[in-house]
Amino acid sequence: MSATGAGATSDDLLVRVREVVGRTIPKNGRVLVVAKTDAALLSAAGDGAAPFPQGADGGHAGFYPGDSTQAIEMLTAARRRGGTHLLFPDSSFWWLDHYETLRAHLGVQHRCVWRDDRCALYELSPLSEDTNAAESAAAPDAAEELAFWRTTAEQRGHRVKQLEQTCESLWRRAGGQAGSGDNIGTGARSIFELPFDLNRIVEFPEAEPIFVVGASRSGTTAMGNAVRKALNCFGWMEGHLFPQLPLVMSAMKERWDALLEFEIANPDLALNHFDFYGALNHTAETFNDLYAKHTAEAGLSRWLDKTPEPGAIIAIPLLNRMYPRATYLFMHRNPIKRTLSFLKRFKVSREATMEMGILSWKACMDAWTKVREDLRPGSFAEFRQDDLTARTDEVIARLSALLHMTPDQQAIARDYFLSERPEFTGSGDADGRELTLEDVDWPEEFKRWCVTTCGETATAWGYRLTRNGEA
Repeated sequence: MSATGAGATSDDLLVRVREVVGRTIPKNGRVLVVAKTDAALLSAAGDGAAPFPQGADGGHAGFYPGDSTQAIEMLTAARRRGGTHLLFPDSSFWWLDHYETLRAHLGVQHRCVWRDDRCALYELSPLSEDTNAAESAAAPDAAEELAFWRTTAEQRGHRVKQLEQTCESLWRRAGGQAGSGDNIGTGARSIFELPFDLNRIVEFPEAEPIFVVGASRSGTTAMGNAVRKALNCFGWMEGHLFPQLPLVMSAMKERWDALLEFEIANPDLALNHFDFYGALNHTAETFNDLYAKHTAEAGLSRWLDKTPEPGAIIAIPLLNRMYPRATYLFMHRNPIKRTLSFLKRFKVSREATMEMGILSWKACMDAWTKVREDLRPGSFAEFRQDDLTARTDEVIARLSALLHMTPDQQAIARDYFLSERPEFTGSGDADGRELTLEDVDWPEEFKRWCVTTCGETATAWGYRLTRNGEA
């Protein structure tokens, strides 16, 4: 029996697409639908609707474009075959995060005639009005289009705990890029380059927090609960607070810098007497005080925070400054098993797609690979989710060495891993055995995209995507 990841298109989406198409598409219009070969969506998009991207025969190409340039070329070819409009259902909004130059091209060369949280529809310009992709990316009108997709990405992230956000998207939420067309696709600032001086941020040298991070459905809850029970720590099992700290502080600093650009040094201005780093540090202290207060009220001396997904990992450079004695536990899991579990757990959420399962896994793995370079030896450890039950004694030994656990504490953690496991993080019949892309009934084009997108990352972490071991 093979595991599955694709679900039927929701009825409310089909109703919305029929409504939008009926309201905006002329009788001679032909809609291109970014939804593989979803028959229900194609039907809802009207007579003559066709999938996108297309192969030479006008059917689905069977693969995702390698980059924005190829996506634009395939769009031009589809327009020559009669395509007049391009429809993105919400399950394909990730295209507009991933293919940045395509998004800019659509915003400049074509016209968005409908967009909400369920779908977006573009009216495609006549071919004679085409310009090349480089000119499209640089056009200033692209800023408004980019701003919309940043906003909708933020709204979707709040609803599903940022599951669909890639590392670059998370940085944009902090306002790290200016929003002009000139910046599109250039990666103007690394997500790890904070706009303020870390050396001037307050430290809490006596605190010894434990941060459990990794992609959701990778064993973060099991690890967090086991350590919290064993060491008798205070902690919320769904923190989701510290990822906001670098975003808040970055936005404050960038706003402050923008103000100073227009104000000269003038002793008559209160602005020039304000201790800005004092304000940043007060913000950091407020975040810390919440945990310190609840830990003290519980009569405990140590606290633990478990927050999955990339935002928590991206916050680690700041946390490492604030908490020089912190410990970090990174959980990881086979990307196929994790995606199946992700789809199962968040099946009621529109954003829980196979693509987002893979992208958020890769974002976590790549972000951790980067941040661990600056962590001091002996302050972190990495664990595979499967090992919690398959190699429990090895896991306990490593935890004990890292956290200085007593024999009684080791016994508590071991018992939790082997018996309690309160949250099921299964991936169907795939639990307990190796899983490769040959074992799941995902579309073949999606499997090829998985290999292209995360094959290198999977290999680096010792995971095989295919039976022959090829990345």
